[in-house]
Amino acid sequence: MNFAPKHAALLLAIAAAAPTVTAQCPNLRAVNRAAHWEGSDTGTRCRRVLSIFGLTIGLGSSFCPDVRFLYPARRDCMAVPDAGTDCEKIGEVGLERWECSCTTLIDVDLGLAEQSCNCTLQGNESMFDDHATIPCSTP
Repeated sequence: MNFAPKHAALLLAIAAAAPTVTAQCPNLRAVNRAAHWEGSDTGTRCRRVLSIFGLTIGLGSSFCPDVRFLYPARRDCMAVPDAGTDCEKIGEVGLERWECSCTTLIDVDLGLAEQSCNCTLQGNESMFDDHATIPCSTP
């Protein structure tokens, strides 16, 4: 008895019905991250004062950090599901470093002195990856 032809036909039928191995679509999308500022814990207080007949009265103050960082708007891959899409790096964006100090504005007629926090861009501190959502390619 020869079973080889029967087995060969059965193996061919099973192979034809089996799915082919292809790259899986991750089903993920990029997530928008808004730009935002963060400041250092160290700095000075910018003051607002009123001077009347030589008497100086403090009207308040606000904190001015030594350094501020501007985190850029970007898109990150954060494992957010989205059928038929993938999250792919498309470039980089910079984390900006700003140095800050109080500057004084004086109105002699009103006897008012006000300090404001002014910051100057120093350049990029580091870089963040920027991503995009792209459709998965079909085989």
